[in-house]
Amino acid sequence: MWSCDYCGNSNEELWTHCGGCGQDASEVRVAAVSQKSRILPPTQTPILNQTSETTSRMPSTVPADMRIAREWLIAVRSEMGGNYQVSESETVLLLSGQGESNDKEWLSFCERNIKSIRTRLGIKTDNERKTLIMLFTEVDDYYFHISRFNSDGEHPLTSGLCIRMGKFDHVVMPYQDRVTTSQVLAHELTHACVSHLPLPCWLNENLAMTFERNVSRQGFQLDREIADRHYEHWRKTSIQRFWSGEAFHIPSETEMAYGLAEILGCILTERAGPQAFQQFIDHADYKDAGQNAALNYLGLSLDEVLQGFLGDGDWHPSPGQISEYYNRVR
Repeated sequence: MWSCDYCGNSNEELWTHCGGCGQDASEVRVAAVSQKSRILPPTQTPILNQTSETTSRMPSTVPADMRIAREWLIAVRSEMGGNYQVSESETVLLLSGQGESNDKEWLSFCERNIKSIRTRLGIKTDNERKTLIMLFTEVDDYYFHISRFNSDGEHPLTSGLCIRMGKFDHVVMPYQDRVTTSQVLAHELTHACVSHLPLPCWLNENLAMTFERNVSRQGFQLDREIADRHYEHWRKTSIQRFWSGEAFHIPSETEMAYGLAEILGCILTERAGPQAFQQFIDHADYKDAGQNAALNYLGLSLDEVLQGFLGDGDWHPSPGQISEYYNRVR
C-alpha cells in the first residue's frame, strides 16, 4: 500500500494513479501504508444502489480510471489466490474463480445482457468504460467484500449487489448455481447500466427485476394474498421510506418494497404504454421519486396511481423527506 501526498488516499501497491484524486503515482507517492485493506478499491463515499447529487445522465469517458480498475482487479486476484483470474471482453472486466472456459461463458453472457439492456433502454455506450464484475467462489469472500461498504447496523441478506462508487462502480456476487447466477447477474448488470441516471430507487429496482425476469422467463403475478399484505403494510410514514429508497435497505421491509416497485412499474407501463414509460425513465429523478417525470411524460401522478391500488391515503412523495434520507446516508 502507498499513500497519496496530495489527498492522503490509501492505494494498492500496483496502482499507477491515486484512486482519490487521480494524480500520477510517480508524483504523489510518498509512503507505504501499514494497514492491509484486502479487496478494497480506492473510494471516498460508497453508496449502494443510490444516486449522488453529482450524478450526470451521461457516462464520463475516463480511460485512466479503467487502467486503475484493471490494476485493482489484478491486485484482488493476487490476494484471493486459488483459481481466481481476471478476464476481459469488449465491455466487461471480470474477476472470477470459475475457470477459463466458464469465465468465457460468463463474459459472453454479460456482453449479451449489457447490449440488450442498453438497447432497450436507449443508453448510449461509452467505449472507454467497462463494467466491473467480481464473481466470488466463496460466499464468505462476498460478504467480507460488501461489509467494507455497509454502514453499521442490520442489513438484508443479498445474493448480489451493484456497489456505487463513481469511477469504481462494480457488480459483486457469490457464485451459486448457473441458473441463479444468471438471474442475479442480469439484475445487477441492469443497475450498472443505469448507474449514471439519477433514478429513484424504486424505478431502478423495477428495471432490474424486469431484466432478471427476462432471463428467468418467469412473469410477474399478483394474487389476492400478496395484495392484502401490501394493503396492510403501507401507511403514510412507511410509503415515504419506499419513495426515498430506505425501505429497500430495511430487512423487515425489503420484500414489500421490491414487490411494490414491481407492481407500480407494471401499472404505469400498462396505463401509459411502453414508449411513454421509456420517456419517464429518461427523465425520472430520485429527488422527487419521479413524480414530476410521471406528470410530464406519463400524464399520471404517482400518488394517484398508488391510491388506485392501495386505496385512500396520503401516498404523495415528499421531496423533503427524500432529501433528509439522502443527507443521512451520505
